[in-house]
Amino acid sequence: ADLSTTPTTNDIWQGSPDVSYAANGNMYINAVFSDWTDPRNKYLFRTSTNGAWDGTPLNWQSPTVMLNQNLNFLGDASSNYTSNGVLDINDNGVGYFVVSGYYVDTLAIADHTLFIKQTTDYGATWSDWYYIPDQVMDNYFHEVFPDSVYDGATGTWTTLPVGWVPFVNYDMDVIVDEDGGCHIFAGVLPSVNSYVYPGWSEECGLYHFYSPQNDLFNWDISPVASLHSAWLLTDPSWQGVFPTAAYDKDLDNTLYCTYYTWPDTSSESPYFDIMGVYSIDNGMRSEEHTSELQSHS
Repeated sequence: ADLSTTPTTNDIWQGSPDVSYAANGNMYINAVFSDWTDPRNKYLFRTSTNGAWDGTPLNWQSPTVMLNQNLNFLGDASSNYTSNGVLDINDNGVGYFVVSGYYVDTLAIADHTLFIKQTTDYGATWSDWYYIPDQVMDNYFHEVFPDSVYDGATGTWTTLPVGWVPFVNYDMDVIVDEDGGCHIFAGVLPSVNSYVYPGWSEECGLYHFYSPQNDLFNWDISPVASLHSAWLLTDPSWQGVFPTAAYDKDLDNTLYCTYYTWPDTSSESPYFDIMGVYSIDNGMRSEEHTSELQSHS
């Protein structure tokens, strides 16, 4: 059955679902879907149980608008710069919905950055938008990305244009730890005048953004992995990173994240490997592990 009451009017897809279990046995299902009809709003669909689920059909609440594209962000159905968004809620009811995008008032927020909504009641109510400010992003990444890089193929140096800023990618994941901390894994690369530079340097890659619960004005940023080589491919290109994150319920401060990479840039038939990283200090430092789980031509 369709979640949407207007399936022929609203093209609902690209969903981010989540299931939470409270200590009293209640189950909560939340899912945010993108509407690909103009102006591409995001809708929250929600249902819950009173006690353990007995397998009977669930009654879904009427969808609510989680993201009003015209009100909050730049873009419309034909020119859209807002990601589909990701959702996670822990078993204590604390959760986050995250998108990357351009804020409608570019004088207040200029960068293509991360925007976050928080719930503390299993998705019943949500906060207004939090975001990672330009100053935080610019200060960190201007120390990370080199202004000039050497092109071995041509034997020349190339310099980033003046005024470049960090650009948060469209594909990401969010995970909430048991303490309600928000962990976001997203790709970041330089951008200037509506152009992005996915192959600029080895520092173009996956980054970890962390903020404790109720402190979404302060963020720690740390590198996870370089995506420089993978982003040189045209398909799936720099817009896709496909990170998937998890935390360990048995080991404190232990996080995991998987993503794809291009392991052999000299191969005539490019293929991808699935890579995994883990952290034992709540994401402040990551160790990489090459996985043989998947590769394809």
